[in-house]
Amino acid sequence: MKILKLMLVVAVPLLLLAACNKDDDASTEPDTQAAPKVNILTVFAPGQLGDMGYADLVLKGVNAIENDSTANIRLDYITANDIESLQEWILWWAKEYTVAQDGTPFSRRLLVMTELYMAKWFSTLTGSLKQGDEVLLLKASEDDIKKAAQILGDKIPVYGLNISAAGSVRYYAKVYTDFLETCKQSGHKKNIGLYRLYGDATGLYRDSIAETLQEIFNQPVPAEHILSEESGLYNTELSYNTFQEAYKTCSESLFSRAEKDPYDIFSILDFGSSNSGAKFSLMGRNDYYTLLPVMLDTDGSWRTGHFCINRHFDLAVTNWLKKWCKTQPSEMPAYEIHGDWDGYTTNNIDTLIINYKISQLNGTK
Repeated sequence: MKILKLMLVVAVPLLLLAACNKDDDASTEPDTQAAPKVNILTVFAPGQLGDMGYADLVLKGVNAIENDSTANIRLDYITANDIESLQEWILWWAKEYTVAQDGTPFSRRLLVMTELYMAKWFSTLTGSLKQGDEVLLLKASEDDIKKAAQILGDKIPVYGLNISAAGSVRYYAKVYTDFLETCKQSGHKKNIGLYRLYGDATGLYRDSIAETLQEIFNQPVPAEHILSEESGLYNTELSYNTFQEAYKTCSESLFSRAEKDPYDIFSILDFGSSNSGAKFSLMGRNDYYTLLPVMLDTDGSWRTGHFCINRHFDLAVTNWLKKWCKTQPSEMPAYEIHGDWDGYTTNNIDTLIINYKISQLNGTK
């Protein structure tokens, strides 16, 4: 595989536009016997790559499709310093990037949007996307896809792919209630904290976490939102310091709750594209094991005994793309969702840590 990095100088800087092409090393002469060329562009939010979580899993899943011998695929990835630049480059791709390097027109183009808020940009793309273009929106609900289809119209098929975290959340909640009963605290008010970087109002979440917690505890479970959309989240130049402050705020909140109530130590940390920073923030505390939080979309390999819910977006994206390459648009299902029921969600909860905490609280250490 040959990796091309295109350094483009424009008014607004582009961070990355990398392309992986199965036949980059081949002759530039058009091959009339080759399968029609397919282009897949995956769009990542500013600062999203390198999260050691969701975004890196998606990238891994897309890269895996290059070994599919049934299609002549060119893979492109794009991110930018800020949202405005990203939108400009997507619009450029939609209008201009219709021909491969050897002059062969792409027979199909797929635009993969990795964050749900990117659906807001569809209205600006309707006049630029071409016949034969298709869109895949990750982390969307079925209703989201129906709304997107209305915006894009009949000529541009739009699909949704998501992985539910509901099953793992139910399991984590059961561990929590069992924990309270073992500690002889069955009458304790049930409370699992939910921490997110930004509010639901920005349209980022369709993962059933808050809904599942409400179903389990029969009451709303409000999320504590650490950031707002205006706080530098969508600008890489501002996001590092913003995220660091967010991790600090979250860490202080978690430990403050535990100090007030030693049984209030279960929380779900949904930090989206910034899980790597969250983990180091918590690791920096010597009293880390006074908490039993679960982190969403991390594999837990960085810390033995860490609680995690891992949605295997790499596997889901690879399998979806393989199917897409072999299937005509009219035959592709508009929506696909996975979860713990089919192996796309796994979790890691160390019972040794829980038992140690129980013995600590019961004074039997």
